[in-house]
Amino acid sequence: MLEFSLLTATSLLFVVDPLGLIPTFLVMTRSDTPAKRRSLAARASLMATAALLVFAVCGGYILWIFGIGMPAFRIAAASSCSSSGST
Repeated sequence: MLEFSLLTATSLLFVVDPLGLIPTFLVMTRSDTPAKRRSLAARASLMATAALLVFAVCGGYILWIFGIGMPAFRIAAASSCSSSGST
């Protein structure tokens, strides 16, 4: 269970990339006050957490609804990763 939890946490950090989003957030909120920036950061974090939790809980069902099997999902993920790495 610990191994699965660590793998999941590191995968989420890799996908979400919170440190890489800091410059984008600062540029987008350049004209806002520090209080508004904190408020926006808290709301964005809450919404991202909610979206990740929804897909973590319902992701398998959503894939099943669209008829996407795990092998097809793995192929799509691999091709997406390989194409993004070559640009």
